Amino acid sequence: MKDRTMSYIYAQPTDIALKLSNRAHLPALSQWAIRFAMVIVTWDDRSKMRYNLRNMPAHQLEDMGITPEQARMECRKPFWKS
Repeated sequence: MKDRTMSYIYAQPTDIALKLSNRAHLPALSQWAIRFAMVIVTWDDRSKMRYNLRNMPAHQLEDMGITPEQARMECRKPFWKS
C-alpha cells in the first residue's frame, strides 16, 4: 500500500490561512483570527530562519551569495521586522 502522506504537496501554513481569510462567507472575527495567526506564523518562520542563518558556516553563506556581515545584519533585526 502506498504511503498517503507523501502523495500531496505541502502547502505553507500562511498560504492556507490567506486563502481561508479571503473567503467572503467567514465572519469578520474569524477573518481577523486567521490573519493574526498568519502574522504569528510569519514571525516564527522569520525567527527560525535568522537562528539558522546565525549558526551557518561562512562557506554556506558564500554559496547563498551572502557575506558574513550581511548575515550578521539580518540576524540583528527583531523577528517582527522583514
